[in-house]
Amino acid sequence: LIFAGLVSGNQMKQLTIRSYIIRVMPIGLALAGTLAFGNEVYLQLSVAFIQILKAFSPVILLCLLLIAQLETPRSLLFLAIGIIVLGTAAATQGELHATVFGLVCMFFSEFFEAVKAIFLQLLLSPSPTTANNDTNHSDGVVKKKFEAMESLAVFGPAACLCLTAVSYFTEDLHDAFTIICQHPLLFLLASCSGLAVNLATSLFIKYTSALTLRVTSLGRNVGIVLISACIFPDSRITLEEFFGYSVCLVGCLLYQHARSDAEETIDSLSQRLFGIRIQSLLSKNPCSTKLPPPSTLPISSSQNKNNDDTTTKKISLAL
Repeated sequence: LIFAGLVSGNQMKQLTIRSYIIRVMPIGLALAGTLAFGNEVYLQLSVAFIQILKAFSPVILLCLLLIAQLETPRSLLFLAIGIIVLGTAAATQGELHATVFGLVCMFFSEFFEAVKAIFLQLLLSPSPTTANNDTNHSDGVVKKKFEAMESLAVFGPAACLCLTAVSYFTEDLHDAFTIICQHPLLFLLASCSGLAVNLATSLFIKYTSALTLRVTSLGRNVGIVLISACIFPDSRITLEEFFGYSVCLVGCLLYQHARSDAEETIDSLSQRLFGIRIQSLLSKNPCSTKLPPPSTLPISSSQNKNNDDTTTKKISLAL
């Protein structure tokens, strides 16, 4: 569509090799890592448990945002993170078929997915320092945001190159092409579906944010958990998993609220939800009551007499 002139491709023409390596290649590498570890994890863990573990993805995303200094640390965010971690730990303890290798693959899959989301948001967002300029030719980085279809055409070749390299070293290419030739329509349908999903993801990130995409996908994951538990025998959900996943969802909702309202604090949230201010409760704690300074304490006449006697003795000893 771009090369046919139906979709604008102005930003593609302004990309330099340096800007392509800096802004686009990380998306291709992250996409390859996401798919490689994501496909492997389905061979190690049940479908329902994989969707439960995906509730942990905001934790990884926030850690990366803090490392990149794209997010300001706040107490409400860390409270949400703590709730998600506790829920994930409870769900992991309740899983009957969990393996260490499967958990490691799941972690790296979510890590690369978070990296892809961050770089994709940077690709789709203009630089705030040069909002009125299209490009900055001194550093070769395009400052104007990409359109959704244009972004797919930009990082598509990078993703294809990285995925081809991963497939070459990890898969039997002859066997893979044989399976494709046996089911050409099925793979064509999968390719078109993948294009539609990536286009929808680009549009969603463009008009919202990478974190909003991760959090709203939790609703889809809830449906997958329920359906897979009914279809697949190895996806049976235990009581511990149900409890842990419920706690994770509460933490994710709190996390999304904290990101949408930067002024919200734990104290103000507890005041609105329960009518209780945590700060006032701490101030009423008897253990936290402070004594007045010594200068303000009343001194009796007997204490004054004892102080005078002590002073006299000290003077005598000094002499």
